Amino acid sequence: MLVVIIFLIAVGDTFNGILAMQLAKGIKLKEAIQFASAGASISTEHLGAQTGIPTQEKIEAFLNNT
Repeated sequence: MLVVIIFLIAVGDTFNGILAMQLAKGIKLKEAIQFASAGASISTEHLGAQTGIPTQEKIEAFLNNT
């Protein structure tokens, strides 16, 4: 799925935070990386570092549409 990039600040932080949460929940590394990558991609579509952090539900919906 394509995203419209508006804001790139904190994309790496978003990725790392989501990855850490997935790993802490016991998710396998490959799946955790895919989930974190989707979340980081979504975060680029919003202006602002904190406002761009997607919810789990939004990431799941994004992954289901790809």
